[in-house]
Amino acid sequence: MHVTQRTDSQLILQGKSMGFILALMGVVFAVVGLAAFVFLGQTATLSCDRSWTPDPCRIDRTLLGVTLKTESLNSLLQAYINESRDSDGDLTYQVVLVTLEGDVPLTSYTSSGYSKHLRIVNEINAFLENREQRSLKVDESGGLGMIFGGVFAVVGIGLLLAGLNTIGLTWVFDSSEGLAIKERRGLGGTRQETYPLSDIVRVYVDESRDSDGDYTYRVELGMANGDVIPLTGFYSSGRSGKEDTAQAIREFLGL
Repeated sequence: MHVTQRTDSQLILQGKSMGFILALMGVVFAVVGLAAFVFLGQTATLSCDRSWTPDPCRIDRTLLGVTLKTESLNSLLQAYINESRDSDGDLTYQVVLVTLEGDVPLTSYTSSGYSKHLRIVNEINAFLENREQRSLKVDESGGLGMIFGGVFAVVGIGLLLAGLNTIGLTWVFDSSEGLAIKERRGLGGTRQETYPLSDIVRVYVDESRDSDGDYTYRVELGMANGDVIPLTGFYSSGRSGKEDTAQAIREFLGL
């Protein structure tokens, strides 16, 4: 919050409300969710038919039934499981197809469930060894990725809408009305909260320390009944600017 106007009867402060933080978080959640939905929610289907020429196998990558990409494999030799271990030590797996042109992963991501991947690998290798089997079709669904991404996207959109509804914040200290007026502006219009100036007995900077030991600050109003009214719903860095804001309010109120 910073002073934008001061007259004999009014002190006006403007800044960003918690809505700005919510909107920013919403954008991040929505982008991550949509990316996960698109990339982790795809279904990869390997189809092979010995009558197809010159490419007897292909991989179709689809999302909600829509084909995003088709990749031809004209020299499939073998399939195996690639293991990956994350930072927590948990294993995830990926089916990899060996061709003369190089290794081709069936999916662009790894996932849990060793037995599921082993079943796919065994079906592919059995087809390659059995010349009598004319066709093969196996797929790996990204259902969990779709759910994960969808939940993140929905939460993100919800946070974004909530943030846009409270994106602007203005405090007006009006001595002619005897009120401190808090205005929050958003898509739904302007909402106001009022507090009698006579009830404000203290204006100060409060501090908060996070898990890393870093301090953040916000200006608060101490009321006669013991309530604390923060100017913003969040703490932020930069104590000196907030001290200046608190001092401007004290001078205007004669505290």
